[in-house]
Amino acid sequence: MDMATLVKRVDSAATLSVIANSALAELGSPSCTPKSVAAIITKDPILSSKIIRTANSSLFGFIFKTADIETAIIRLGISRVRAITMGMAAGQLFRGTRQIGTYTPLRVWEHSVAVGIMAEVIAESASRKEVRELSGSALLAGLVHDIGIILEDQFMPDEFATVALHAAKEKLPIFRAEMPRWQFDHAGFGAAVLRRWRIPEDIAVAVAQHHSNYDRKDPILVHIVMMAEILASASGHGFTDVTTFPRTEFGHLQSRLGLMGRVFNNVRTTFDTRIKEALALFAVDEDTSDEDAGDEEEE
Repeated sequence: MDMATLVKRVDSAATLSVIANSALAELGSPSCTPKSVAAIITKDPILSSKIIRTANSSLFGFIFKTADIETAIIRLGISRVRAITMGMAAGQLFRGTRQIGTYTPLRVWEHSVAVGIMAEVIAESASRKEVRELSGSALLAGLVHDIGIILEDQFMPDEFATVALHAAKEKLPIFRAEMPRWQFDHAGFGAAVLRRWRIPEDIAVAVAQHHSNYDRKDPILVHIVMMAEILASASGHGFTDVTTFPRTEFGHLQSRLGLMGRVFNNVRTTFDTRIKEALALFAVDEDTSDEDAGDEEEE
């Protein structure tokens, strides 16, 4: 199946909830206000409670608690609320129990949350102003960077199983096994789907290029997600298809993002303090009804 056909198939399915779609559309509107967003989000009790829980969490250090959704949105800011809303909606796609090698949907989601938090921490900690301005976008880009993997599994399960099993047996990153077979990989496919869902273009570009070689001309958000992928993979959270990264390119990323010396060490320390709470926030109930559970395990 070619990528354009697959994207249309995904887009025609009711993949994201109606409320999530409405909230994301409002969050992307130039006329968006905390009040207008709150009016939509309050229709979803689970999303509302998680927005309030995040605003009250130790992640952001507010002294006084709030139970008001509009106040919570003001505290977090529109970009972070957009990231959380998309993260909650996307996380529901990662249900299922089947395992192929080290791959399971929930392990991919755990990795995605780790990359999102790492990307946000990188943006907040960097010594370069243009990097710090991207914290909300960094969180969202990290959360959805591997959405293509889970959509491949859902919408072309047999083909995906063949590729994932080959990658597991040959100890290849999964994107290295996708491209020769399909002429596209999960990064490009995921970005194409996100564009159909009207996710901002800078997010889509970061998703599309997160497995590319380093190029200084690429947008900073691309480099944030690249670095977050490397560091989150090293942290051991969830499924990852990053095995090695050239030392020279890693140094270029550090310099480009302003992550040298104590700043770099602070990124790791801050991530360690946030990740447990973030994984609880974005937790997905495991769906044990998956008929494919346990199929195609690595031999």
